[in-house]
Amino acid sequence: MLSMRTTIDLFAGAGGASIGLRNAGFHHELCVEWDEDAASTLVAAGLPGLHGDVRDLSHYDNLKHVDLMWASPPCQAFSHAGKRQGALDERNGWPWTLDVIDHLRSRGIGPEYVICENVPGMTYHSSDCDLSDHEKCSGCYWEDWVQPEFSKRFGWVGTVILDAADFGVPQHRKRVFLVAGPRPVAWPQKTHCSPDKVNQQAMFGPLMKPWVSIGTALGIDTTIIGGGTNPREPEGKRTYRDITNEPSTTVAAVQIGNAGPFIVDEETRRLTWRECAVLQGFPDDHPFQGKTQASFYKQVGNAVCPIVSEVLGRCVLQTMDS
Repeated sequence: MLSMRTTIDLFAGAGGASIGLRNAGFHHELCVEWDEDAASTLVAAGLPGLHGDVRDLSHYDNLKHVDLMWASPPCQAFSHAGKRQGALDERNGWPWTLDVIDHLRSRGIGPEYVICENVPGMTYHSSDCDLSDHEKCSGCYWEDWVQPEFSKRFGWVGTVILDAADFGVPQHRKRVFLVAGPRPVAWPQKTHCSPDKVNQQAMFGPLMKPWVSIGTALGIDTTIIGGGTNPREPEGKRTYRDITNEPSTTVAAVQIGNAGPFIVDEETRRLTWRECAVLQGFPDDHPFQGKTQASFYKQVGNAVCPIVSEVLGRCVLQTMDS
């Protein structure tokens, strides 16, 4: 009988990726997170959370073996929502991730496989890109530095963009995943699709379920709007639409300003952080820690959807054990 595979999680946040990997069958040895509230959430959830900087290589000195390493480097450096300073951004965690891999390998303890997660903007070229400067263009950085650096260390490197809604999460949340290891990994097969394509998809493969809507997930039968500006603004500036029977738009880390979605009831309101956690796919009893609403929203909005990390983890585990 095979022993349980071990994993560590860098930039672990509130444990979204960790929960998914645990559900897939991995045993966590360490989850490193810089944010104190998120690190406390990890511990409260029964995970080996450590409040610290992933760059401190002493954190890994007591590890004996690592089969899989998950890393979710900060996305602000490459997100369309930020300034997109890319490789030059002081929050760029890709070099730190590689430093940890090299440190673990220098000790002969793995990892065999690595999964890295980031925003799709990581792979996009800037409008003025001339395909020559990976410091200024995130797409060039991805193609000319990130992927080649992983290829130097692993026999196989693959990338895929997955939408959480395609796996039963009540939210459209696209993320790019880089998986590296000694052998190719088969990508997870979608389990859900647009309701009007369910019957069409059945002709070409396994029957899929319709996307889970935000209304169904939250048990709300009133109108939910999203995709535009604050509904409190004058009529001429409103650009939202009814998304009650669709998956939610991407849950953001900060629910302020014009961030949506909004629930239209007796009084129009934004989603609570607990409702956002439901849309991320967190268990109802996930023990988020913190003292402010802003902290809870940040932990939820920055998280990896557990279901997505679980399906990816199962694919890697199947390859490892085959």
